[in-house]
Amino acid sequence: TDSSYCFRLVALDTCSNNRSPFSVDECAMQLQGVAQNLQTTLNWNAYSTVSGPVKYYVQRLQGGLWGNVDSTVNFTSYIHFNVPCLTPIHYRIMAVYPVADTSFSDTLVLVPFDTIKPLATLLNSASVQENGSITVRWNTSPSPDVRFHDVYRAPIGSTAFVLVGTAIDVDSFNDATVTNVATQRYTYQVVAIDSCNLNNRSIESNRHTTFDLAVSSGACQPAVTLRWTSYASFTNGLLRYRVWRS
Repeated sequence: TDSSYCFRLVALDTCSNNRSPFSVDECAMQLQGVAQNLQTTLNWNAYSTVSGPVKYYVQRLQGGLWGNVDSTVNFTSYIHFNVPCLTPIHYRIMAVYPVADTSFSDTLVLVPFDTIKPLATLLNSASVQENGSITVRWNTSPSPDVRFHDVYRAPIGSTAFVLVGTAIDVDSFNDATVTNVATQRYTYQVVAIDSCNLNNRSIESNRHTTFDLAVSSGACQPAVTLRWTSYASFTNGLLRYRVWRS
């Protein structure tokens, strides 16, 4: 409700029209609040007619039951951090006074939103597979509300990146649409997407580029020579190459 009400009592004599003085006014708490970016802010009027400290419990309705989120003593505001976006949250306040009695506020429903762009993803590698596809791996964005990652590819030296797929709830993607991996090198980058607002997109990740392998052998010597282009995409530099043989 948008109105706050106060109440008082009068005791009536059952034998005559004798009336007691008015009791102390008791005013119901009114809860107000605002939905914000992945948080809510609650405010309510103090239960001021009670002497002594008042403990306020912030309560939330979940699964049909009211449960405590947090509590304050004599403070009449609360910020609820890290709440899910686009999900209605039902709140109320329970006041507990020194005499161990309780009073409840009205209820309030808030729907937090999200306009914060996710932090960028850290790309770890782009590796050519035996079947000619390329697998891209990354560290998931540190932003907690990211479920989607768009994967982009461009030929080496080009800035014309094209979307090759979207990964959902995983930290890798296999690009099976790529061709000519034996002769063409490709560069990849990833963009993290907010799961609450698809228009909230991170900046592009760092880039990783595949590298080529060439094999040659001499006609008269039982030796094979391997040559490859440098893999220069690791963030902290390259430690070593390992050569595998089947």
